[in-house]
Amino acid sequence: MQRSTLLRRGRWTRSGRSNPWDGHSRIQAAHYFRRPPFPNHPRRGQSAAVKRSWAARRPCFSRSNDHSHRPMTDYPNIFSPLTIKGMTLRNRICSTGHMASWMHHNGVPNDRCRAYFEERARGGIALVTLGATSVREGDHPAYFQNLDDRFIASYRTLTQAVHRHGARFIAQFCPRGAQVHLSEFCEPMPSAPVARLVPGVINPPVLASEHVASWSAEDLEDLAACCGRAAWRARAGGADGVELHAHQHHLYSQFLSPACNFRDDAYGGDFAGRARLLVDSLTAMRQAVGEDFVVGVRLKAHDMHPEGYDEQDCVRLIELLQSKGLLDYVSLTVGGSVHHTGSLYMPEAAQLERVARVRRAIDLPIIHAGGIVTPEVAEAALAEGCLDVVGITKGHFADAHFVNKLREGRREEIRLCIRCQFCCDGGEGPVGCIYNPVTGREKEWAVPAPAPVRRRVVIVGAGPAGLEAATAASERGHEVIVLEKESRVGGQVWLAGAAPLRRGFSTIAGFYQRQAGLGRFEVRLGVEATAHNILDLKPDAVILATGSTPVRARVDGYDKKALTVPDVLAGNADGSKRVLVVDRDGHAPAFVAADHLRCAGASVTFVSAMARAGADLGERDAALLCQRLGDAGVNFIVGYDLLHANGTGATLKSIFTDEEQSVGPFDEIVVAAGSRPRDSLATALEGRVSELHVIGAASASRFIFEATTDGVRIGHAI
Repeated sequence: MQRSTLLRRGRWTRSGRSNPWDGHSRIQAAHYFRRPPFPNHPRRGQSAAVKRSWAARRPCFSRSNDHSHRPMTDYPNIFSPLTIKGMTLRNRICSTGHMASWMHHNGVPNDRCRAYFEERARGGIALVTLGATSVREGDHPAYFQNLDDRFIASYRTLTQAVHRHGARFIAQFCPRGAQVHLSEFCEPMPSAPVARLVPGVINPPVLASEHVASWSAEDLEDLAACCGRAAWRARAGGADGVELHAHQHHLYSQFLSPACNFRDDAYGGDFAGRARLLVDSLTAMRQAVGEDFVVGVRLKAHDMHPEGYDEQDCVRLIELLQSKGLLDYVSLTVGGSVHHTGSLYMPEAAQLERVARVRRAIDLPIIHAGGIVTPEVAEAALAEGCLDVVGITKGHFADAHFVNKLREGRREEIRLCIRCQFCCDGGEGPVGCIYNPVTGREKEWAVPAPAPVRRRVVIVGAGPAGLEAATAASERGHEVIVLEKESRVGGQVWLAGAAPLRRGFSTIAGFYQRQAGLGRFEVRLGVEATAHNILDLKPDAVILATGSTPVRARVDGYDKKALTVPDVLAGNADGSKRVLVVDRDGHAPAFVAADHLRCAGASVTFVSAMARAGADLGERDAALLCQRLGDAGVNFIVGYDLLHANGTGATLKSIFTDEEQSVGPFDEIVVAAGSRPRDSLATALEGRVSELHVIGAASASRFIFEATTDGVRIGHAI
């Protein structure tokens, strides 16, 4: 096959118009990945003497070339089995180590945790990993606590649930180090190699002024022994392998990095000293589980810090561990949590080339999770030899049945992750996927209970709340009719994805469009719902998901109307040279308006009437938005509100003091001041239908997660 072929197998070639890049060349496809093409791909162009089978060259794992048992698929590499030291993965998609606060009670996995992992195994994934597990007293109190033999029963419950559906289970151990602020946990103190750290190396940042406790040599010896005992418990509990967490900026990563490790004893100094803790811990794990059991490590391919370690150091470390017989696979990420999680504001698979360079240099299978969310990119990465297993962890937060849908030819039904980071940056409380409320509630909602009586349900509004309610109600057997006044479904999500930086939100709207087209319920577009035409349908129940209306702020002294964010996205401010955007909401709309305006050529001043811009967004999301807009020339003023304005400018007042400052002049003023429910239909229908529910933003000012949760809750209850 020609060298220009993007994928060595399957239907996508440079000349094939079914290519997801519409026939783009190899170079253009590489640009999509933000990486150069692979003219020197490993094992290409080698002599017959050099070419050896995978099994001979890599005795720890093997690939199957027998495709006869596989279903017909457009993703041959994804559905190619892989064996790692006796652990056979049925495909190349896995979920890397993670956890959520609702997964455990007092450090012990609960029934919600079991249901969560079992649903993903049922959905076809090859491998799941239980992450965030402490192995030593005094570590992170919010982690799973594998501290004694009582945890064996917890592993057994989880592994039996996962194995029941043909998936494999890895237990990951994760000493936290100085990743956590003292303000989050007062006892015990965060620990690090030494009692000082370089500001900015840790994410979240642990400032140099914060005291961190340095580990004694005795502590480190005990930690290694604890890892060994924890590994033995995992094997006794039925796990298929164990993994040590040494990425992001947790403890092992801090010891490995010269930017963090300033010790002058046997655990610091040169490369061997910095690697000693990891070597000792993996040695203890290997001795505990034996040579026939899978042991892996999660590492950073690059520190993303000028004083940290790079890809060459990573390769050197892997070769050291492999030479000692300690590793069977490596899970690679890049940098801290900001880098490796794959943000909405970064291209998909942004760090893939760094991982690929390490992959070419070593003889171990590589897992990589770093913002890969679409099966097309996963297939291409596997075909090009960038990695061996694709971690689609957040993608399985979004859709537990990602793999099965792909295998069954239902690609368009996959609820794709938009990489918004809500699942790990969504604030207080039990967080799930921003538009899959079933995540974390699998026990209650994964399998809808059939309704005892089929009813006619009329839903007004085809936004996220209305369509989730329609889906849940139709799955229970009800007849569902959805009325939508606009010409397309999706509601205000289209507005959320209207600006370039938030374009990923249009993926949500597209998903709901496809759901509405499946024929599971009736959608009537272009219909303005009234009490009269709703009652004409003779409904047994009515659900109002009519959304909200933006608040139009009044500005003292300003002779024009202040614009709302929908006004901006409708083009009402296009052509303006100077625009003031005032954020009184704390969420994304003001950022969306600012992004739209700067792309239209306006000079934008962004005023946040809060202590930090995007105060009600997750910290990571807000920081990245500010960084990207700031780099694009948006001027930020934080901690001030708009007092009054006139034709020559505007006056701002500090939210903390009486200080005022003048800015401007401006051609337009945009104020994001939240929204109010659109609930007039509820008043008109009250007492005229047997069952009436008002959900989503029509009930109160809510966002996508709350709206979709509302919809599923009512759909299952009706």
